[in-house]
Amino acid sequence: MLRILLNNRRNQSSSFLTQTKKLSLFRNPLSSEIGLLGIFSTKFVDQGEQAKRKCAEIRNSLVSLPPCIEVLRKLDDISNEICIITDALELIRNVHPDQEIKQSANTVHHELSSYIFGLNADVELYIKLKETRDYL
Repeated sequence: MLRILLNNRRNQSSSFLTQTKKLSLFRNPLSSEIGLLGIFSTKFVDQGEQAKRKCAEIRNSLVSLPPCIEVLRKLDDISNEICIITDALELIRNVHPDQEIKQSANTVHHELSSYIFGLNADVELYIKLKETRDYL
């Protein structure tokens, strides 16, 4: 995502630099800044829970499918849902200047890591992926 934003910025005219909005890595909800990560520290927990709910929905639909390529697509969707937030949290917990925000990002990152561990140990997912591998 960051690569796309930077490539788009590079391809834009110099008027990009004269825009009235300030470009910031971390979005401030009280200002007109544009956040590259697009997440608010006060919503880390909500966003983590939302990602887990979405992944659970995808997982449940995945295990109900017959062995097919769609199983792999849904597995990729789970990975994408988790990575969207964990990658941002990883960056924030390592580089954000505010220790409270770093701690919040760290807490949610650990919760999502535990969730990923559960997915990695999910027997139904394993069986479905094995069936799909054997089928394809």
